[in-house]
Amino acid sequence: MAKNGASLLVHALEQIGVEVVFGVPGVHNIEIFKEVMFSRYIEPVIATHELSAGYMADAISRTTKSIGVLIISPGSGLTNALTAITNSYLSSVPIIVISGGIDKKNEKNFLMNDIDMQQISSNVVKKYVYVDNVQNVLSSVYDVYTVANSGEPGPVIIEIPLKIQKANENKINLLSYKKYKDLNDKSITKTKQYNAEDKIIKLACELLSSASKPGICVGWGAMHALEQVERISELLAAPVCTTMQGINAFSFNHPLHTGIGYVANSSPIAQKFFENCDCLLAIGMKFSDSNSKNFTTKVPETLIHIDISSEVFNKNFQSKLCIAGDSKIILTHIIENLDNMAFDFSKTKDELISQIAKEKEKYRKTWFENLGENIVTPGFFFNALRKHFPKDTIVVADDGKHTLLSAELFPMGNEGTLICPTNYSAIGYGISGAIAAKFENRNKTVISIINDGALLVCGNELLTAYTKKLGILFFVFRNKKNIEHKNNKLETISHRPSSSSIDILDIEYFAKAVKAEYIKLTTDIDITGAIEKSKTFLSRNKSVLIEVELDYSIKSHMFTRSFQLKSSRLSLTDRLKMFFKI
Repeated sequence: MAKNGASLLVHALEQIGVEVVFGVPGVHNIEIFKEVMFSRYIEPVIATHELSAGYMADAISRTTKSIGVLIISPGSGLTNALTAITNSYLSSVPIIVISGGIDKKNEKNFLMNDIDMQQISSNVVKKYVYVDNVQNVLSSVYDVYTVANSGEPGPVIIEIPLKIQKANENKINLLSYKKYKDLNDKSITKTKQYNAEDKIIKLACELLSSASKPGICVGWGAMHALEQVERISELLAAPVCTTMQGINAFSFNHPLHTGIGYVANSSPIAQKFFENCDCLLAIGMKFSDSNSKNFTTKVPETLIHIDISSEVFNKNFQSKLCIAGDSKIILTHIIENLDNMAFDFSKTKDELISQIAKEKEKYRKTWFENLGENIVTPGFFFNALRKHFPKDTIVVADDGKHTLLSAELFPMGNEGTLICPTNYSAIGYGISGAIAAKFENRNKTVISIINDGALLVCGNELLTAYTKKLGILFFVFRNKKNIEHKNNKLETISHRPSSSSIDILDIEYFAKAVKAEYIKLTTDIDITGAIEKSKTFLSRNKSVLIEVELDYSIKSHMFTRSFQLKSSRLSLTDRLKMFFKI
């Protein structure tokens, strides 16, 4: 039976386990969407904009075992989605971008949407494939999927011209992905394999066991190695912190967990217990600007860096030992060696656990000093969320101050998930990412923490949540001081606006326009009531916008330290301008 290029594409996506695709139909990709509609295994989600669809694909890769797929039109479809693709690239998240394409064999000039997409996207994708023959569709999809997930993960693009989508081919071998891997085993780049007897593994163990105050920092690349990280931390009596993106790589409930960040931009607990760290084990992370806060972090001379990509080693900070490979495998071999070494840190571990618990409780109490009778305070707000929602709740935060508050005050155990943009200012991610997360995790509660700016960028996407009957809880943080300025008709044109001060936006009317329910939350006293009311709407698969008048004067410790570090790099004049908002 003859198969056209679009049907072969869908077959390939089914083979690699794709269950949902996101995108915006257009002339150049309509054949692909038609074939997806006929699939028994894949559901298409039509977004209002390619930017949102790209964020959705990213969230699928972060919250499920499948890979996110984005379908775009050539030209404007790519440029619209480029921010989302870049966000995935800088966050090492694999997604497949499928674009309709221009027939490059056409001898005519000035074709519609005819731009060099490969050149435009070259710095933010791992691979770009142009399919010029219907017989190459299957192998091209399998190829980019393999590349997206191998080494350091990231986005890939496959461009399929409309002519190829429509072209029929009788002699097609419907190759499965497993068969493709077997046939191409030698050409597929493999991660270096280690064993417990390798010199580099033994050296790492010697450095770790001989340290007086070892510490562990884990990132996104250690997500699949939770058990191994826990075991090593317990063997070494080592405190553990995470990067922002790696927040789910180590449970907040573990007694050796100290928080997010390492020294310069970290919580007070992490600062205290990493202050004299003489051997740092960094796993699955980059020492990026966001992870080291303007590169002011002090790293001990003995730095052991484990990552899937050797490209991240000795960048910004020099390592004593670098081990490139799968962190789970490497850590497993390190544990084998440590188990056979003669040392006992049990007494040290017990003392450390006790000290961390005391410091955590001491810091936690600072968020509950004053109950907000006419405003919502961060501590009471996030404490209520933790109390009233299940442990496996998925939280999707946007870009801004509220992201740091969410990370610091809504702790995640082994079951929960917090995702957010970390290395790129991806405004609107909190809305689109939450929709995708709920689509594939309908049995879980999904909460989105955003500000009004996110609504202006991706708020129309709540119509997608409505059409798909997705009950999602969106908390929209607004700075009460700015709202009061508006109500008192104060002139603020000469003042620099806050990150959350789009005062002209009426969220109640916005909620009606996008078919969402609306609740206003103005005091700590009303938090529980607002949450319980929202649950009745969620049970009916209705999304809810809760407008939160938040006290932004109470800042997260991470934000305060970040602000101090960034402002220290400015001139005195610029610092005064920032302080007085002039």
